Amino acid sequence: MHRRKSTSLRDSSRSASAFPRRRVQSMCESRRPIRPGYSCWDYLVFATGRVPTYIFCSAREHRDDLSPLDVLPNLLETRMESMDMTKDATPGKPVRLDGKVAIVTGSAAGWGRSIAECLAERGAYVAINGRQQAAIDEAVSQINAAGGRAIGVPADVSDVSQVERLIDTVRSKFGRLDIMINNAAGSNAPSSLLDMTNEDWDSRIASVLNSVFYGCRAAARAMVAQGGGGRIINMVGATGLYGMAGTSAYASGKGAVLTATYSWALELAEFGVTVNAVRAGVRTATTMPRIEKMRAKLKELGQSAVPSARDLGFFEPHEAAGPVVWLASEAAAHVTGRLIGIDGPKVTIYGTSQPTHQLFHEPFWDVDTVDAHARGVLAALPKNAGIVGSNPAMGIQLPGYKGDFKPPSA
Repeated sequence: MHRRKSTSLRDSSRSASAFPRRRVQSMCESRRPIRPGYSCWDYLVFATGRVPTYIFCSAREHRDDLSPLDVLPNLLETRMESMDMTKDATPGKPVRLDGKVAIVTGSAAGWGRSIAECLAERGAYVAINGRQQAAIDEAVSQINAAGGRAIGVPADVSDVSQVERLIDTVRSKFGRLDIMINNAAGSNAPSSLLDMTNEDWDSRIASVLNSVFYGCRAAARAMVAQGGGGRIINMVGATGLYGMAGTSAYASGKGAVLTATYSWALELAEFGVTVNAVRAGVRTATTMPRIEKMRAKLKELGQSAVPSARDLGFFEPHEAAGPVVWLASEAAAHVTGRLIGIDGPKVTIYGTSQPTHQLFHEPFWDVDTVDAHARGVLAALPKNAGIVGSNPAMGIQLPGYKGDFKPPSA
């Protein structure tokens, strides 16, 4: 596999091997345990599904002249390069979610509905959420008619009390919550910085960012209290990575969701709860007019071959459901703190904010195809790596990060 150039800020010629591998050990075995006031850069945590593995790797111990910004990219590069995504896929049994309980916000239509349908097809109990009762009822009816098991729970996810009621309703009905997919997008109506009011900004941040925080917090508390781990998946748009004129509030909210996802993955790793983000170029009722406007502009400029919506990176909702549902399955217990970009036949895996691999598969990625390729990745990992899984979350283990939350007794 071609070796990527080091991204170290101070010494790009120094490889990750400059930082010697240390014996994997638990926090209680560490020679220098975390204590109040100690630098949070002294410990890096790699989540390994059910049990987090702590690597003792202090920047100041290896090189006094290096900052954490020098150390982190090199360590991340080592982990990314250990994943050969070009290995042959190794098909296994079809991915199933039998008995799992899932909530998909904003799932009465569009991409959310496609995800909910795919979850139900794989055996999960699904809660359909939205604001319009008629649309919810239609989605529930069609899923149940197809042999799935779904209920409808209307809620405005920008209202914390309604989010908590949504979680409580689902747990009361099914006894637990295993999968939380925060898909509700909120408003993306264009508005210039020069024209935006305080109320506009606050309402959009509430619908885009606060709604995900409310959903993640309520779901995480439920999953930790019941035990057995869980899956949290947050949807982000391309604007959350790159920004776009007229969408500053929406883009800011989605960008914050992405960085929060990385943090929450670390905080919840020890409980077996994975947290990932997904970005997809999915056609919706709001994107189609923009796609056609873009194509019309290209025609106006005299371009001879105007690309289709698919060529421009937009795909049908059902084409992007497979990777999301795979992340929700037990097959993805090793994947946390990652951003996955889905563009029909192209799936991009991001190491923090930078893409590390692009995979292609026509016509698109279904759940079992994703799982087969993931198995190929796992088979390619060195057996003595000390890390279980292909996409370990990497970041900072903060002293006392668990806070005051104490799970209620069962």
